[in-house]
Amino acid sequence: MPDDADDVLDPDDLDITSDERVEQLDEARFVISSGGRPNVSDDAAPSDVAERSSAGDDDSDDGSSDADGSSDDDVDDAAVSRWLATSFAENGFSHGFDATVKVDGSVSRHRMVSNDVTATFETLVLWYVRQVSGTTPPEETLGLLLASSDFTTRFPPQTLQHLLEAYDLSAEDSIADLVAAVDEAGGFDVD
Repeated sequence: MPDDADDVLDPDDLDITSDERVEQLDEARFVISSGGRPNVSDDAAPSDVAERSSAGDDDSDDGSSDADGSSDDDVDDAAVSRWLATSFAENGFSHGFDATVKVDGSVSRHRMVSNDVTATFETLVLWYVRQVSGTTPPEETLGLLLASSDFTTRFPPQTLQHLLEAYDLSAEDSIADLVAAVDEAGGFDVD
């Protein structure tokens, strides 16, 4: 967390839509080119976007694209992987991810780049949790995933202090008091 107010980002600093390398397809879908404006038509289907994006920086269309979105050029997993790696290596940001998840037959994809490691991690985790949570609130789903995972999560000591303060408990209260307060609330939030 930045200590200096000058290091705090304004919401406008996070808006990627003004960048010429970004083409917004709809509310939560973007094509981000590693150089120049992406060559995406207004009515581009997802397969067209993937095909054009995988072509790299060149705005010209070397392969002919059929009406069904197929191309004369072979695009395989390795080619997509190379393109993703190159696009991240050359984008000017220190952190980023491009993730695809399949949940109950539905496929969703999200990509983000940032210079803030915490914002990148938070975006990835919250996006994933929202994909798998169903009707369960995302924060509860995240708690369940962490609690049932095979790894141990270590929180800094001040987390416990914040928890005690949230339930108006002090060193004079017992562990039983804490357990009762958490049980009454139906769980606890870790800030």
